[in-house]
Amino acid sequence: MRNGVEQVFGRVLLVANVAAAIVACLVALLVWAAPEAMSSADGRQPGVLRIDVRAGGHGMVAFCAALLLIGDVLWLAWGLAPRSPQASVVSMTGTGPVRIAREALETGLRAAGEALPDVSRLRVQVTARSRARRVDVLAVFQAREGASLDRVSAELRRVVLERFAQLVTLPGGSRLQVELEFGGFLGRAAKQAEPAPQTDEEPAPFTGPRYPIGEEG
Repeated sequence: MRNGVEQVFGRVLLVANVAAAIVACLVALLVWAAPEAMSSADGRQPGVLRIDVRAGGHGMVAFCAALLLIGDVLWLAWGLAPRSPQASVVSMTGTGPVRIAREALETGLRAAGEALPDVSRLRVQVTARSRARRVDVLAVFQAREGASLDRVSAELRRVVLERFAQLVTLPGGSRLQVELEFGGFLGRAAKQAEPAPQTDEEPAPFTGPRYPIGEEG
């Protein structure tokens, strides 16, 4: 995922290249259709294009063209470079930085999220990119039938943030972004145990007469 500066630079470069291509196509069509009209020298000859390279304004055009070419080269060498996610996330500790494997983070976050009673299944993907100085956590979860989506998503986000903070201390300037994706309902919600109905106490079974027995009058 590219940051804002790279996105703006890429869009500006794309617009500039499209505009330059359109202008170049128009010039080529005019040269082919009316070469005399495109010539600035005297003694025009049909079919011959003569342009005064020292005419005013050509220097600015050449400067803009040079900037466009430099931008294209930088974009090809840097902007289109493959950006596979890092295999680990750097955590700052009292004794120095420690690299934590993404698989370990994903396992820990998934276990914390699936411990919630209304989360039936959770899949976590951690992406860390050094250039963006950001760690992205994508949590795709499935909730149990009848669960409140707002409540489940709020609890899941809280648990993921707390568990991540327990596992990783990001360096200064880095930030964490958590995105939740609801994948549907799976499984029935756990039913609360109903209290057993109260029944009258049955009399104790007869075990014979109890002494002393009262005298009959």
